[in-house]
Amino acid sequence: MPSGLSGGANYKIITKNISRLDLRETSRATQIHIDGQELSVKGAPQITLEKAGVSWKVASGSWPGLHKTHALQGPIDDAFIEPFSGRASDGKALE
Repeated sequence: MPSGLSGGANYKIITKNISRLDLRETSRATQIHIDGQELSVKGAPQITLEKAGVSWKVASGSWPGLHKTHALQGPIDDAFIEPFSGRASDGKALE
């Protein structure tokens, strides 16, 4: 979970079970402490971090291939995230 320290220049992040992380609104970032590792970074509107083995590094470019991302759910979530109505065989709406 990220927590900004010292006006957005330093960040302390502890992760579990992820291999890539996009941080936004990081224009003033200079140091990122992630899972006990310290990274010096250049501030940017978005900073992407990628885990290679046990080490984190600043990543550039897009992540090739199909990967779960923010706002990408599975078919069950997609089916039930929006309101819907059903109809019985007699044509009356179910609520």
